[in-house]
Amino acid sequence: MRHSEWLERTTGGASPRAVGRATGISFRTVTDQTARESLAAENVIKIADAYGAHPVRALVDCGYLAADYAVEIDPFTALSGVTDDDLAKEVLRRMKLSGDHRALSEPVDDLAARRRNREEASADNWRDAEGPQLGRQTRTIHAMNDNTVIAGHEGDMSERDSSFPGMRYHP
Repeated sequence: MRHSEWLERTTGGASPRAVGRATGISFRTVTDQTARESLAAENVIKIADAYGAHPVRALVDCGYLAADYAVEIDPFTALSGVTDDDLAKEVLRRMKLSGDHRALSEPVDDLAARRRNREEASADNWRDAEGPQLGRQTRTIHAMNDNTVIAGHEGDMSERDSSFPGMRYHP
């Protein structure tokens, strides 16, 4: 594929200045290399990253890498060739593996309710952290030398760990 075609397709027709701003490449370099149909490989990677394209696929499209080397690396290309039956078989195979697969076996309504509860708890903790200006009690977090986190709320001091949603610990 010609480099100018790849650039047009990848950036959606963005101007050389816009490409330069998005990638940190000078617009003059983008213009010159595009005119010569010779984008440098490192610039192809920068452009692909900036515009959400897979860099390995970009190198293949621009002729820097043989497609044989990219077969296993590019998951989007690999998935596009998978049939629905094969995809369903793979999901079933993964479900049969040991591990927590509640997300695949619980009713969707239960998962949605759990997600709502988690989001509401997160929102409540965010409001608590905003402090008295919102008319709510604030939580004070103290990090001790042994990396234990103690959280106080209305005079109640109790040890907290990762099992308490919304409490964040930064050592």
